[in-house]
Amino acid sequence: MGVFLGLRLLTGVIAMAKHVRLTGKVAYLLSTIPFAVSVMVLVRCVTLNGATSGVLYLFVPSDLMQFASPKLWKDAIGQVFITLMTSWGGLITWSSYNRFYNKYHVDAAVLIPIAPMLSILSAVSVFGVIGHLGTVTLHSDLSKALPNVSGPMVPIVMYSEALSQMWGDDLPWSLVVFISMFFSSATAMFPCLECILSCISDSMKLFRKVILRIVATVFLLLISFGVCYGVPCILQWTGLQLIEFFDTFCLPFCFIIVALSELLLLSYSFGFKLLGTNTKAMTRNACLKSHFWSVMWGGVSPLVLLGCLVYAIVGMVRDGLPSMAPRLYLPRDTSSWWTLVAGSVMVGFVFLVLLLVAVIRVIQTGGTCMGRLRNSFTPHMGVSPSNGGGDISHGNGELFLSDYTSHRERGGIEILIDEDIVTSV
Repeated sequence: MGVFLGLRLLTGVIAMAKHVRLTGKVAYLLSTIPFAVSVMVLVRCVTLNGATSGVLYLFVPSDLMQFASPKLWKDAIGQVFITLMTSWGGLITWSSYNRFYNKYHVDAAVLIPIAPMLSILSAVSVFGVIGHLGTVTLHSDLSKALPNVSGPMVPIVMYSEALSQMWGDDLPWSLVVFISMFFSSATAMFPCLECILSCISDSMKLFRKVILRIVATVFLLLISFGVCYGVPCILQWTGLQLIEFFDTFCLPFCFIIVALSELLLLSYSFGFKLLGTNTKAMTRNACLKSHFWSVMWGGVSPLVLLGCLVYAIVGMVRDGLPSMAPRLYLPRDTSSWWTLVAGSVMVGFVFLVLLLVAVIRVIQTGGTCMGRLRNSFTPHMGVSPSNGGGDISHGNGELFLSDYTSHRERGGIEILIDEDIVTSV
């Protein structure tokens, strides 16, 4: 375990110590290998004897009343946040390094279907093995096999069983599969760490130097490894308790709060019109200016998130805290009062940080009370630059809308003006 932790630390330092381009290349390489290995394992899992019964159990609900469970919706929305990495900050950080003119809508259309595909392939593989075990040992009685299959260690156990059924020798396949899992875990930490490093370097110019970026990278990796791996090794059963804790509180509540804040601020503070004009300028395509996207971003998505949040809270109050936690079969009670207190503190901390940033922004803005609120939650309006005609100025071929100053329409042409550039869309 120590060797793999050291390799993961070394991989993270090499990938993130320099420019973000190196991080992106390493992420592409390390993400492609697990996807290819998952496809190979999937082929073997679905061809096992009895795998069909497990796959059917995965996709065909035996009882439609299961959809009324708050835990089901909590787990589903948590899986969406994990798979697409929304509200983590990593995607926003990496996208900020792109060129201004980019087909972002094409990237989103490709990313959203492909990212969950790996999770679906893994689920099919796991349930294929479950169906095989149910057929071989329990004569297709999955109801007896499934109660013993729960918790975060299930994929490891099921993959081990699948590897024993692979073609040829087991050792090469085992090495390939577990190395791919190592690559996948190493890749998952890149976006979050890059988000933290970018925030530090943007706030303090001193950390823009390569040597200090390396120091910050090593420091963050050591802290994350110490929390995720050091504590479970020292305290018995703490690792599974941490998994249960974050699965119950962090995924559904913290991410929903962050996602709601992003959607509402982007839709109503930044504004639908300005958002549509920006997307049209960047993609050179007017498809995202449709009212459909305004309704989805500012109405449907926030309502769905808010509904899931309220439903999860109601289910937790009605059925108790253990009803929302995964079944880990720990030898000690993990639903004690300190778990609820610690979870409430963590969720409250996320909410208070957002509230504190908003309060500081309002205080720093001059004017009356209502004027402060209005100016704090609207794009900054300044003096438009002029190049004679005042309509279109040409830069060095790269456009970066760092500080919006004005937006108007003249003769059917929308004019989007930044501090340094003016572009027509």
